[in-house]
Amino acid sequence: MPRLGDGRSRQRAVGAWLGAGLALWMLVAAPGALAFRQAGESVTLDYRGEAVAIRRHDYGVPYVYASTLPGLFFGSGYVAAADRLWQAELNRRAATGRLAELLGPGASDSYVQQDIAARRDGYTPEELTEQFLSLDREAQEAMLGYVAGINRYISEALADPARMPVEFQHAGVLPAPWTVLDLMATIVFYARRFGEAGEYEMESAGVLEALQARHGQERGYAIWDALVVTHDPDTPTTVPARPVPGTASGASAAPGTTGRAGAPAPVLEFAAPTLRDVAALLEREREAARYVFATTGVPYYFGSNAWAVAPSRSANGSTLLLGGPQMGYTIPQIVLEVGLVGAGIRSVGMTFAGVSPFPLIGRGPDHAWTTTSGIGDQVDFFVERLHPDDPYRYWHDGEWKAMERRTEVIQVRGREPVRLEVLRTVHGPVVRHDPQEGTAVSVARTHWMQEVHAVMAFLEFNRARDIHDFAEAVRRIPTSHNFFWIDREGNIGYWLAGRPPLRPAHVDPRLPARGTGEDDWLGVLPPERMPSSINPPEGFIFNWNNRPSPDWDDGAMAGWGPAHRAGRIADALRELEAVTFDDMNRINQRLSFLNLNHAALRPLLASAVERATAGGALSERARQLAATVLAWDGVRRDADGDGYVDDLAEPLFEAWYLALRDQLFAGLLDPEWMRLVTADHVYRALAGSGAGQGIDFRQGRSADEVVVAALEQAARAWAERETQAASPAELRDRMPRTTYSALGALPAVETVGMNRGTWNEIVELGPDIDRSVSAYAPGQSGFVGPGGPAPHTHDQLELYVGFRYKPLLLDPFDGAQP
Repeated sequence: MPRLGDGRSRQRAVGAWLGAGLALWMLVAAPGALAFRQAGESVTLDYRGEAVAIRRHDYGVPYVYASTLPGLFFGSGYVAAADRLWQAELNRRAATGRLAELLGPGASDSYVQQDIAARRDGYTPEELTEQFLSLDREAQEAMLGYVAGINRYISEALADPARMPVEFQHAGVLPAPWTVLDLMATIVFYARRFGEAGEYEMESAGVLEALQARHGQERGYAIWDALVVTHDPDTPTTVPARPVPGTASGASAAPGTTGRAGAPAPVLEFAAPTLRDVAALLEREREAARYVFATTGVPYYFGSNAWAVAPSRSANGSTLLLGGPQMGYTIPQIVLEVGLVGAGIRSVGMTFAGVSPFPLIGRGPDHAWTTTSGIGDQVDFFVERLHPDDPYRYWHDGEWKAMERRTEVIQVRGREPVRLEVLRTVHGPVVRHDPQEGTAVSVARTHWMQEVHAVMAFLEFNRARDIHDFAEAVRRIPTSHNFFWIDREGNIGYWLAGRPPLRPAHVDPRLPARGTGEDDWLGVLPPERMPSSINPPEGFIFNWNNRPSPDWDDGAMAGWGPAHRAGRIADALRELEAVTFDDMNRINQRLSFLNLNHAALRPLLASAVERATAGGALSERARQLAATVLAWDGVRRDADGDGYVDDLAEPLFEAWYLALRDQLFAGLLDPEWMRLVTADHVYRALAGSGAGQGIDFRQGRSADEVVVAALEQAARAWAERETQAASPAELRDRMPRTTYSALGALPAVETVGMNRGTWNEIVELGPDIDRSVSAYAPGQSGFVGPGGPAPHTHDQLELYVGFRYKPLLLDPFDGAQP
């Protein structure tokens, strides 16, 4: 069987699926496929003369023991490959633009589209090498050891087919050895997927163009300006308030401040056709990314919540932390767990296969940490003006400059290769080259050529001695993430990491910028001006991808407003005088089934209904609908287990919410853009508070009149639905369901849907308190060999669905090697 490396052998390897070969392979495979996969088993390996011991505890969680950092991370790479080699291969291929050569074009050419984006936006081998050499020696050793561990397992699997995941045989390929450049590429890929945002300028420009076509230039702009809000003072923030230091000359006071020039960016005047093409391309890429996630587990979805509680608000004077990174659901899961002991590190937590040698979220002896995506606007699109006689030259800073050009060849299983011309300007990769229109669009990232520096930060997270070590390490992370810390000494802390750009005051971050030079960035925000909070007076910190601080501006369509879901975390914490470990889980469980729009809009509905009822302004049917909605606490329940929400309150609320949205916005927006209207827009328009009030969305009516009109509209729609229903059961909503998409031989699994972290950890620390738990379904292992699946592929599923957990143990073997 050919090995899947480079060149012709790799092309020949990718062919028809070998069903018959798979059956034969399973018959001749030696016993022992499940060796070192069961809790209680252990193995000792040699790495450059050092003994590296690995022991499995309950649920198959591996713990690596070594005396040096390279040895420690060698063991981490080995267990990542042992548990998730096929998943690591998919990650590597997605990061390097080589999925289609293994899996074919995919539905609607999704794998090809993914590969094109990866090659276009990714780095060359020379650039990856440059970044590797920019790391400190310890980080380099960590990566080299991790790669060596993966390759050690690959060599064992090549020698013993019982250790090779069946997916490779099914695909007719064998895994090539990993290189450090492979690992560099996956780190860059994951850093961007979870820490890069701000690419919605094109969609925002499309909304503006549509509104101006419908309402005229001035009014269309005013409506757009009220909808695409850059700063709403009523949105919940993680840092309640902080002073703003002086800013650089000519720069905005906070990243993204627009100055509200009152007119669209000049770029729209000459580049509208190109921008429409780019918007369509980006939407196709998002669709492709969703398909790739569903079939390979390569991350697309992200969210994440977290909250920390200080001793002043906890029941027993401890610190408390809940971490819930939301990354979607697959089998095997995107995360796996590893514990590391030795060379100054004692840590345990979650990581990604083929991406990180150490826990990215977890705990140490006296501290714990977690992270959420920061949604920082660190990506801008620039519209380049092309030379009329040479489309590979563009105007910038008063001169014509030549684009960088190279050709990439994407192999596609079962089809001819795709030749891709990759272009770059001073701003970054070109996503659209349109010589006919005389324009091109390039994408700029403030973290360009810096993503891998996060390796040094996460290494320090695992061995931080105190909150100051952690804070200093956060500064090294270039992509946008929120970080939380608690420790045994009673400290809690929050920091936003990243490199937000400082834009000229005239630049509107909601729209593409001109590439001719006058809109170029002035620099990046220095670390000392990034939002942070240590031991806040309120006694807790929370985040659910919300605005970090009051002075922070949104990027294009960030979606921060008064109804933001993060407010529900704050509400839950404020309701408790003293928070316990079990309260942390109860809050998580409630939020997982909470209708977030109901929680945000219920107070406005209640006050309007009270006044309307007193004045006799409501019909009886509308009054009953409102009473049912107001009596509901917003939590979906299925007590009888029939798969349906127990009562009718949620569909009644949704009927009112949709009617309310129509009452406020249907007369202004085309149907295709109504999907962008959120509860934040509804709240602002109804309450008349905060930002976005340049337009009277209520059309001269009071808020109560709009609420009543929506209730009457919803009551009529519901009456019609009742007439058409064959039985009362048809009126109830189904409970949400979550499918754990199959990435390989393990079949898909379906459970009740929950709005919670893919990985959940809860940690409590104090002078005499040490408690930590975690859960990540379905389980630790993703291995399927000739004899079937390994143990621990599904053994956390019931825990997770039931909001129960396993211990998150720092060192269950007390440092004892086998």
